[in-house]
Parts: sequence; structure tokens; C-alpha cells
Amino acid sequence: MLDLLNNFIDPAQHRFRFAQRFDIGPKPGITTPTKLEELTATPSTNGNFALFEFTGALPRTQLYSNWQVSTNAQTALSRLTSAEFNPGQQVLVTEQIPAPSTTATTNQTPGTVDFISYSPNHIVLSAKASTPSILVLNDRYDPNWKVTVDGKPEQLLHANYIMRGVQLPPGNHTVDFRFAPPIKGFYVSLAAIFVGLGLIGVLVVWKPRDPVPEKKLPVKEKEAVAAPALKK
Repeated sequence: MLDLLNNFIDPAQHRFRFAQRFDIGPKPGITTPTKLEELTATPSTNGNFALFEFTGALPRTQLYSNWQVSTNAQTALSRLTSAEFNPGQQVLVTEQIPAPSTTATTNQTPGTVDFISYSPNHIVLSAKASTPSILVLNDRYDPNWKVTVDGKPEQLLHANYIMRGVQLPPGNHTVDFRFAPPIKGFYVSLAAIFVGLGLIGVLVVWKPRDPVPEKKLPVKEKEAVAAPALKK
């Protein structure tokens, strides 16, 4: 299985490896297990089962001193899937920003990034950049995300086609990613909710009127009304 993964999924670098081999057997004290709960995994050098690790996985966030600009979507995708592109050493940016200096592209340690806080709609990072860099956060890009660096709004970048990024100058920075959808859409949704509640209230309170009963005439009045019709 390991050879299959390396030869067909990662043929160039063979970055899959065994993390742990193990066997599955009954838990201590159980001789004949009849349920899954009675089984357990036991580490074994030559075990029949294994946990695989892909050593080429990118960190959640990283600084890059080497970036390339490609404003054409098809060209960017082709570049990302080529064997020459190394996502661990360089990043592809869709926006038209200045290219890095020649000195920066050879710098293998542009700096470090640490998480200060993380929530689904708000992420705060602490970055220490030793050179002009692109900070890449490997979360999906959406135009409703806004980014500030040291409290000042900055341009949100498409990094590697679908991820989020921001350009940083050298130094220590606090980078704040915040999801902020347009307030207009919020008000439209709020108005729709109030209209819906109002309609529900009308349906609950309003009752249809009872039909007006037909007025019954005395027998003599009926005969008087019908009499002219009998005359010829």
C-alpha cells in the first residue's frame, strides 16, 4: 500500500511513510470477542495494519519570501499542478503586486507565524517577518474576509488560487482576519424576518366573518312577491 501511494499519488518525491504499524486483537481479559468494542489496536513492527503519514502537508499558516504573480486563472492552475512548483518554498498570487527582490527569493527563513486566537469568523496571528513576505493562511478565500495588519486595512490576496494571504513588510506584526459580509444583506434578511413574523401574526389574529344569514320573509310577503309573476 505504501508503494502504491508513493508511486501513483506522489511519484516525484515519495513523501508517504509509515507512521505506525499495528495489529488488531481482543482486549486484555477477552478471549473470544463478539463486538467491536472488545477489540483494540496493539503496536507491532510487522503489524498487518498501518497508519500512514504524508510528510509534505503544508502548515496552517506560513511566511513566504518567494512569490510569483499570475493573474490568469488557467495559467495559475497549470502552474500549481506542475512538478516544478514547490508549495513549501513559494506561493502563487493572483493579484498584481510587485515581485520580490532577488535577495528575498533566496531567503529560506522569511520568519515565523503563531496563532493568537482562532474562531470560525475571526483569526488573529502574530508574524515576525525578517524580509518582505506573503503570509499565507491555508483557509479558503472569500471576498467577505477582511484583513488588517497592525490595525490598518490591507489587501486580501488569493494565495495558491483558493487560499487567503496578505503582504507584510519586515518586522513584527499582528494580522487580523475577520469575516465581514455586507451590512446591506443583513438588513434585507432582517426585514424579511419581520415581514414574515407580521404575516404570521395577521393569520393568527384575523378571523373570517360569519356569512350573513338570508333574511326570511313572512309567508304573506312571499305570496305578494310571487303573485305578479303568475299574472299573464
